[in-house]
Amino acid sequence: VRRELAGLFDHLGDVRRLVKQKHVTVKTNLVNSSENSVAGVPLWLTVTSHPVVTMALGSLLVDYGARKVVFCDQLPFRAPDEQAFAGYGFNLAEFNRVMDGRARFENTRNLGRYKSYAVVKVPGGGELASAWEVNRAYVETDVLVSLAKLKSHVSGGITGGMKNLFGIPPSSLYGDDLEH
Repeated sequence: VRRELAGLFDHLGDVRRLVKQKHVTVKTNLVNSSENSVAGVPLWLTVTSHPVVTMALGSLLVDYGARKVVFCDQLPFRAPDEQAFAGYGFNLAEFNRVMDGRARFENTRNLGRYKSYAVVKVPGGGELASAWEVNRAYVETDVLVSLAKLKSHVSGGITGGMKNLFGIPPSSLYGDDLEH
């Protein structure tokens, strides 16, 4: 997986220069679900970012010089970040083993480790809103990567890099989860 990703990056251009000495945030696609499987098959084999693919991406980013890599998504759990990600097959100790201790997980369903949300203005004023409040993990970074899972989606038809970003506005503000 890592070799294939490296080959894809070679086709993209100078990813090394983009991430060298930078703080990289990877928005994963971990599906806001309290279920651990779909019809008995683990989420990472069906509808979420696979932990092996995610770890391969992180190890490449570190090899390319990233200072740290934060993996985030809004998850339906109030558990600590590491524990919340474990339900999707993500093991922080394993990630840090292959990433020289530079990995961190962050559940962005609410404020998390921050004291306030960041306000992100929509260029041109937007159609639905002129600005969105988001967890600061998405703006206090040098590079943001959308790690989508290719799959079908009931309203979007297909899930890809842009659709994955729909998960950035926190459900604690814009959903039915009212705990900030």
